[in-house]
Amino acid sequence: MSGENVFRLPEHIGDLALSGPWADAQVRVRLTAPLAVYFRFVDVVGSDDVAVLRPAFREWAELVLVDWNICAPDGEPIPATADGFEQLPLAGAIQMITAWLRQVPEVDLPLASASLAGGTSAGSRARRRRASS
Repeated sequence: MSGENVFRLPEHIGDLALSGPWADAQVRVRLTAPLAVYFRFVDVVGSDDVAVLRPAFREWAELVLVDWNICAPDGEPIPATADGFEQLPLAGAIQMITAWLRQVPEVDLPLASASLAGGTSAGSRARRRRASS
């Protein structure tokens, strides 16, 4: 389709809400990342296979991570890249991804919004009732 009437995908950048030892980390992410990134994490939940997890973590860093203020213990900044993401402790990486999954406004957990069959889940109806109250 060509012409002047073109829809551009929106891009929403936001800060992750981290807690505990990561509370002072300022991590900016794309909250409108491709749906494939979300599906990748749904597919790997519970896996302990490095061959499965490493590409998923790297893809998240490449497509979602925008910037951060994280430094190594010696004060040297760690780049906000896939290679930099691999320098983080596992607990920090997991907290970032988990916070992102919670903050992505367009993506609910499976069956939490309109189904492909046209119906909606009880959770989605309850959210709409609370929003309209």
